[in-house]
Amino acid sequence: MNPVALRYDAAARPPPGVTLLLALQHATVASVGFITARAVAGVAGADAAQTVAFITLTALATGLATILVSLNRRALGSGYFCAAVAGPVFFVAASLAAAKGGLALVCGMTLMAGLFQVFLARALPRLRTLFPPEVVGLVALMLGFSALRFAIPLFLDHTRHAGDINPSGLLVAVLTFALMVVPVVWLPGRARLYPLLIAIPAGYLLSIPFGLLDRSHWQALCDAPWAALPPVGTFGWSFDAALILPFLVAAIASSLKAVSDLTICQLTTTPGWRRLDIAPVAGGVTGLGIGNALAGLTGGMGLSTSTGNVGLTLLTGAAARVIALVMGASLIILAFVPKAAALLLIMPAPVLGACVLLATLFMIVAGLQMLNLRPLDMRRTFVIGITLAFALSIDVMPGIYQGLPPWAAPFFDSSLAAGTVLAVALNALLSLGATRSLRVLIPAGSPPRDLLAPALSERGPAHAARVEVLDLAAASAAAVIERLRADGRAPGDIAVLLTFDEFSLDLEIVPASSTEHPDAAAVRLHIPQ
Repeated sequence: MNPVALRYDAAARPPPGVTLLLALQHATVASVGFITARAVAGVAGADAAQTVAFITLTALATGLATILVSLNRRALGSGYFCAAVAGPVFFVAASLAAAKGGLALVCGMTLMAGLFQVFLARALPRLRTLFPPEVVGLVALMLGFSALRFAIPLFLDHTRHAGDINPSGLLVAVLTFALMVVPVVWLPGRARLYPLLIAIPAGYLLSIPFGLLDRSHWQALCDAPWAALPPVGTFGWSFDAALILPFLVAAIASSLKAVSDLTICQLTTTPGWRRLDIAPVAGGVTGLGIGNALAGLTGGMGLSTSTGNVGLTLLTGAAARVIALVMGASLIILAFVPKAAALLLIMPAPVLGACVLLATLFMIVAGLQMLNLRPLDMRRTFVIGITLAFALSIDVMPGIYQGLPPWAAPFFDSSLAAGTVLAVALNALLSLGATRSLRVLIPAGSPPRDLLAPALSERGPAHAARVEVLDLAAASAAAVIERLRADGRAPGDIAVLLTFDEFSLDLEIVPASSTEHPDAAAVRLHIPQ
């Protein structure tokens, strides 16, 4: 079920040089978030020095959050390599705060959202039925579609002023993209681990003759100091009750995005993966919540897990969590080296677009794989179909939901937010009233499997039970019944009571005359889905 064969699994320790290069490659992808931070600072009317400080502190928070999400502790961290990024999830809420109260309000509300996210993470194990594979896969798919809205204009070098495509920029993007694909598909050995480190320097060089990097870019790089202390807490903190809902929605969307990204990480590193193990995912969301609280405290942007970095992991097959620790450390160091941050900030748009596009493609494929893990009945078909229809309508028909009341507007700020909320809500709503149990009577002397197999085949698909699970349940129950008959413990009719849920199939085998008596001897079987 893995998109690529893993070269390094979560517990692996690649050679130090390989780890460092992979970490730097992932840090480059995470630097996409600095563009979001720069845009929020612009909304706040920040000057050049304040903008650099906001970006620097966002890099610091991104490094800390990446380490916290990827730790392998009992209640903190997921144990998987999953990076953080200042992506678009918090952009709308942060922009509202920036316009109303400047960067101080952004920091204060981000701190509140992070604390709420920690609380939400603790409740995730009790809410696991809200996240069956098809819902998580659907959110992953929406993550990919949302990232495409950002990647494609950059890839095409679509200029806002002229409203057209820059042919030179498109050529640079295509060549950069090709240099990423070639190592993965055709080059042997370790070369396939470093597609971005091969392509990005080449993209910078290709951009010079095409005028995508000019004297002003190099001047900004030269003017940036080599070392400086991050100005922690420079903006202060303020709060506004009117912005609580937008930031809570952003925190929920960030948490569900993390559930999706971490599920992809779990799927990639777990052979034969079939269902979500929520405990490490909850630990990862806890780490992300603490990271967001630290972002607010230090003076940075709200964070989510990075779909782009997950896609890069799928691309390279390097999922060792030690890479996340080195990546986080490198981003923390980056906060002390403004010149390195400046080099990332002048990355030409087509080169950046090629990086994001490549990672996004793998995320979309992973989402589609998750949607196909279990058979789709009518309930799941409606969940997927309705969610895609309404979520994608935001992109297809911009502005169509502008007339919504203020309390509902945050849920329709983006296709990702709408898709996440709709998928979870519809799954919960359409699950109401679904029959969760089945009783099959096995008369004395009747072949048990001949009666159990058709009953399970008829009811199983309604609960997304896989064929192999149903076959195993029928065979196991039949074997138990035959043994009970052989031992003389079940001379009469037998009742098999089956209970379905999203994660398991439970069977209870009892004498038919004793099904109403709790003290009756019973054999119980538990089969994970």
